[in-house]
Amino acid sequence: MEAFLSNLASVASNVCVLFILMAVGFLANKLKIVNENGAKCLSDIALRIITPCVIVNSFMREYDPDAMKDYLIVLGVTLLVHGFLILCAHFTLFDKIEDRKKVYRFALIFSNAGYMAIPLQQAILGEEGVFFGSAYIAGFNIVLWSYGVMMMSADAKAFSIKKILLNQGIVAVAVGMLIFCLSVPIPAPVKSAVGHLAGMNTAVPMLVIGYYFADSDLKSALKDKKSYLCLFLRLVAAPDVAISVIRLCGMTGIPFLTMAIAISTPCAAATTMFSAKYNRDVHLSARLVSFSTALSVLTMPFVIAVSMLFA
Repeated sequence: MEAFLSNLASVASNVCVLFILMAVGFLANKLKIVNENGAKCLSDIALRIITPCVIVNSFMREYDPDAMKDYLIVLGVTLLVHGFLILCAHFTLFDKIEDRKKVYRFALIFSNAGYMAIPLQQAILGEEGVFFGSAYIAGFNIVLWSYGVMMMSADAKAFSIKKILLNQGIVAVAVGMLIFCLSVPIPAPVKSAVGHLAGMNTAVPMLVIGYYFADSDLKSALKDKKSYLCLFLRLVAAPDVAISVIRLCGMTGIPFLTMAIAISTPCAAATTMFSAKYNRDVHLSARLVSFSTALSVLTMPFVIAVSMLFA
């Protein structure tokens, strides 16, 4: 019970930070400080500059062959987990309106592993948890910048394999792996600059989500049964199934708990970032991210606590 309460307090603290940042974005909308074009510009900054810096920054550490082996295992399992989530989304979530269907499916497939999981992994598992957490984020970004882009984009050209491989997210993973495996020395000013940009990883997306949430129709949201189904799958059903299968396959210890924490997080902030970029239903995406974040205060501690019993 003491461990459960400790996890609950840690999750609640991180969720409060996210909601405060969202509240700032909400006020920026209501006070006319930021307009629609400004919000889209912030989305592009988050996707094209900040996210790649987060990826590269996670690889700036001393090389360890044993750690690299486990890292690759976590990375491979992460890709399999996202394959399972893609199938789950396509067999469970439907809507007559294409924009809404894509947002629902994206929200189920992609979790908020970067913004919420890393702080929890740090608090519960220490630096080793953060390291394996970066493996999950690497796999997450490979799927996000390939399948995620293809699914959300209305432009047929987005399906180009060349453009997917040269996407900033995929390139960042490749650059990060080279830095880690070859122990490439990074000049202190460059490393510091990348760290500062990566540090914006939570604030900027939350501001954008808060901005769009200010324009959301909350009454309609409460009547949207498909949103309830999407959130149940994202926060309860999919994580429980995925984590159970991972454990049955033999993964244990810190790598297992790292994945359990990452999988149990709410809908990714990228749901709103991508919705804004590709002109999907941004208000639906903001509602899903906001509500799932609030509900995760209850669901994440339970999933994590149970996972710790079987680690």
